[in-house]
Amino acid sequence: MKQITFLTIILVLITTGLKAQVKYTVVASGMSFTPSSLIINQGDTVEWNNVSGFHNVNGTQATFPSNPVSFGNGPASAPWTYTFVFNTIGNYAYMCDVHGINMSGTVSVQTPLQITEVDAQKNIKIFPNPATNCFIIDANQSIITVSIYDITGKSVKKSYQSTKIDVVDLQKGIYILDIETVDGNMVEKIIIE
Repeated sequence: MKQITFLTIILVLITTGLKAQVKYTVVASGMSFTPSSLIINQGDTVEWNNVSGFHNVNGTQATFPSNPVSFGNGPASAPWTYTFVFNTIGNYAYMCDVHGINMSGTVSVQTPLQITEVDAQKNIKIFPNPATNCFIIDANQSIITVSIYDITGKSVKKSYQSTKIDVVDLQKGIYILDIETVDGNMVEKIIIE
């Protein structure tokens, strides 16, 4: 039995535009930032939460000249939150001015993975999407099987040689379709409401 891989699911989510910017949380407490090192994508947000003590976030170019841009806030007692959106790719260092380099961290900002679909090859339309009770696959080729996987990659339904798929028994959420045709396999997403 063929299984869809987690990587395939991630690629479909990225390809179909479901990937949104991500918010990461760093906790300032005692003498540390936790986690002290992050690898994020361009456009992602980091939120620092001071839960105890007197701290700040200093990622200025005056302190770290190799930072692509400056960011930071002033020292203050807990609780406080400081948020910064990293729109410029590069490696950033930061520290708490009160505790110096003993309380420091890094953020590495990378280019988001880009995948380009070749729509001319797939020629498959799925409607309605989002679906409630069923959806239709409009294809210019014969469908052999349609396998439906949940977001974890678990197979939840399989249909043979059918273009109308009943999904009334599925919970609301995002699902991955592995559509096997005479020309090969295509992976699509479907939202069940």
